[in-house]
Amino acid sequence: SGSENNDHATLTKEVVDEDDEGRALMSSSPHSGNDPPADHASEQRVHFLFLGLKLILTIAIIAISAGGWLLFYRSSACSESADTNMVSRSDSMPFAAYAYNASSSSLPTPLEMPSLEHPFIFFHQRKAGGSTIRAQLHRAATALQPPAATFIPCETNGLWCQNYYTPQYSTSQDPTVYGGHFFYPSFQKTLSVLHKPSQYPDAASLHPPSPNFSCFTLLREPISRIHSCWNFRMVQNYRHRMLQEEQHQSERLIKLSDMNASDIPSALTTARSRYGEGCLNEPMRVFSDYGDNEDVVNNLHLHPEAIVDFAVHQTMSRMILEGNCIVGVLERCSDTKEVIKRYFPFFAPFFSCEEKKNEGHVKAGQLSEEQIEAVSSVAKYEEWVYEQANRYLDVLIS
Repeated sequence: SGSENNDHATLTKEVVDEDDEGRALMSSSPHSGNDPPADHASEQRVHFLFLGLKLILTIAIIAISAGGWLLFYRSSACSESADTNMVSRSDSMPFAAYAYNASSSSLPTPLEMPSLEHPFIFFHQRKAGGSTIRAQLHRAATALQPPAATFIPCETNGLWCQNYYTPQYSTSQDPTVYGGHFFYPSFQKTLSVLHKPSQYPDAASLHPPSPNFSCFTLLREPISRIHSCWNFRMVQNYRHRMLQEEQHQSERLIKLSDMNASDIPSALTTARSRYGEGCLNEPMRVFSDYGDNEDVVNNLHLHPEAIVDFAVHQTMSRMILEGNCIVGVLERCSDTKEVIKRYFPFFAPFFSCEEKKNEGHVKAGQLSEEQIEAVSSVAKYEEWVYEQANRYLDVLIS
């Protein structure tokens, strides 16, 4: 570089000047012979040592600068590579190991009648027709002879609608039919406490048995479900509250169809209903261990792939692959009805596609292509699970 050449030229000039000065001193010395006086020789050694140190320092500075630029370049290259890998992962959706495969998955056993040793549970995914299913299920349970004890929030007397946990202790009449916005891990504990096979004592066990149960869940096309969830849980509930409370007027929640497409991913990521929930990743909210951790389950698109893989794997295993549950799809109600007839005959007479409960009051509006793409960008995991559920339903009706 120019600065390096200038430094070299300066050093060379100083060496030449000093050599000339040394020769002049030697020629004027009163001593005879070729050896310089002792004090002059010492002075020369000190001077050359100083020049050597200066040269070494200059080289070190140049080397450090070059190394810094190399480190920066390599760091930038690694960062760019990591970003590329992240994009490719998002695009490829590598959950092939968890995908539904009919040849390697068992089908559920039909349940004629729920019992303490084999209860039935409906896992209600929000804004997928679940309120109607709860009402129909409660009618089916009470019509049994004898009537089945139920734990169905909104339908069973005294149970608050927003109850996310199944009972963890025994009562005088333990339920055999459950239905609600329940977290799957909560029901696992309920099974262990209330529904052990009769041959096992009510005590601690080194190898506890795997309780028997049957379950049903209903899915809805994710863009449509999220759109409905936003308008019902965010906009409608917000407006209802504002009619009663003159506060938070600076914040205005609007319909998805009225939003700029660029604002939708952020809104779906950060917004929470009055119950503290977002609208994304409903299957994972119900079936994975992250269900009651809203900042994780709602925002899977922001988390490392290990967390995403764990949530999706648990959801697929519990909802489909383990063979305890059947799925229905809201857009395929007639197919869902046929499957219920086959697997849950006690429920089939009360299941109806025509009944609809808990309709929203906010007119949804039509989403543009850009708005749909914006929702899809943060709903890709739910979309993948929905595809697998449809494949599973195809097998159930075949």
